[in-house]
Amino acid sequence: MSEDISTKYNLLTSQRNDIFKCIQDEKFDPSAFAWGTSESWLDNYPAHIPTLYFTGTDYYFEFEKHEGSFRPTYSPGLQSEVDGFSVQHWKDVVSHVRRWLGFIRREAELPDLWDALMTERPLVNSAAKSSEETNSNAPFTIDERGRVVEGLEEIKAYLKSAKTFTLEQQKLIDHKFDYLVEASSRMGRKDWLVLLLGTLLSTAVTVGLDGASTRDWIGFASNIVRQFAGYLLLPPAPYY
Repeated sequence: MSEDISTKYNLLTSQRNDIFKCIQDEKFDPSAFAWGTSESWLDNYPAHIPTLYFTGTDYYFEFEKHEGSFRPTYSPGLQSEVDGFSVQHWKDVVSHVRRWLGFIRREAELPDLWDALMTERPLVNSAAKSSEETNSNAPFTIDERGRVVEGLEEIKAYLKSAKTFTLEQQKLIDHKFDYLVEASSRMGRKDWLVLLLGTLLSTAVTVGLDGASTRDWIGFASNIVRQFAGYLLLPPAPYY
């Protein structure tokens, strides 16, 4: 049986407490993080090093020490998935923890526009397919526009209930939805649906919705649009 020459690095209690306080200072909930270990091979044999994980994600911070130097490695990084450094003092490690938390906030709070796009893509594809089959990008009827306006009001009200917006942000939201209402009077139904999707995504970014709020709002908007999608995706009935 081969000898187990692996080692395990540990942080001091004072160091772990420094990390706890750092997380609090950066306005994160410490319970959203969990301690574990990861494996390093810097010394050509396995070493188990303390690693802090941001639960529910792939984000982590490894607290490695090698030949008297600290080797913090973490994800996400500044401009890449993983960043790694060599520093001499513990205070520098704490500084990197603060940087890491900032990168987590950047990634976690930004909406994933591709994810939101995929939420709405089936609706847009349905519009495109319907228009191809009927060879129509017909304008809305007066009745259909009434349903559109009602749906947009519901979507806007839901957004405004998601967080407290500044007066400027509220005006911006009103402006974007007023534009959607106006556009429904002059655009074909297929083109308008594409415009709607782009407007929802750009609004989420402009008013600073986080990722979870964006997914929630886009999902709500999708349900509202699907309530009248049967009217939007079909050409108007012919007049006799």
